[in-house]
Amino acid sequence: MPFIEIVEKLYKNPKEQSVIDIAKKFGYNERHLYRIFKINYGVSPKVLLNILRLHLCLTLILDKNMNLIDIANLCGFYDQSHFIREIKKYTGISPLKIIKNYK
Repeated sequence: MPFIEIVEKLYKNPKEQSVIDIAKKFGYNERHLYRIFKINYGVSPKVLLNILRLHLCLTLILDKNMNLIDIANLCGFYDQSHFIREIKKYTGISPLKIIKNYK
């Protein structure tokens, strides 16, 4: 299976996936999957998953009238603090500031 198809499948469902699960699901060993992702996309599979999950979160924050706890749960975060920490890590601002500034 071409790696672009793997990325497309991950994009459609980025939550609750681990690199080990992805490798098994598509018939690759974890190290090979890591090398191919770094070569083709410049990031590891884990970073790509985090980016895809962030995209899902931002889409839900900006396009839906959902509360942040529901968004965090839907996107596969362990709890609200984990959700806030990851959003801040990639955007530099909290989810509440995203809502305030961009919605």
